[in-house]
Amino acid sequence: MIFSDRFIQSKNLFMETMINLNDLLKHEILDLYSAEEQIIEALPAMIEKAKNLN
Repeated sequence: MIFSDRFIQSKNLFMETMINLNDLLKHEILDLYSAEEQIIEALPAMIEKAKNLN
């Protein structure tokens, strides 16, 4: 997989702000919350497309 320079820079910035495991836990919880919100937002469209299999 090829990563863009922007992705690598953002990953490096993230790692620089990591001080301890509490920071990592907070980041992971926020990431999971974001994923959950995106799924909730996408569900109505997914349900509609599943009903109309044309």
